[in-house]
Amino acid sequence: HSIASQGYFFFLQGKLEPSRLIFEGLVALDPRNAYYHRALGAIYWRSNKTDQAMRQFDFAVKVAPKDISNLIGRAEVYISRKEFTKARQDLMSVMKLGQAGQEALLEKAQAMMSVLPAE
Repeated sequence: HSIASQGYFFFLQGKLEPSRLIFEGLVALDPRNAYYHRALGAIYWRSNKTDQAMRQFDFAVKVAPKDISNLIGRAEVYISRKEFTKARQDLMSVMKLGQAGQEALLEKAQAMMSVLPAE
């Protein structure tokens, strides 16, 4: 956990390359850890590498399909690609799966939903 914390700290500081290296190593060590994939997706997303970000978010959702953070991350990438139907599906899943204590994530999903064009 301390290594992941260091990678997250680098990410917060905008040091994307060291953060990416840490999380790529963690994914190699524990490929079934959705958090590591989500973190790597966020790093790629911030680095404007949407294809790599999507692959990481897809895998995070596959490993932990009820973790709404994974769905929100993937929805952000879908929106950037103008894949609004897929984004809407992920955000609707967030609304269904969200629980008490996840209000900030639910509010983010609602805000994202509100900017989607009408079907």
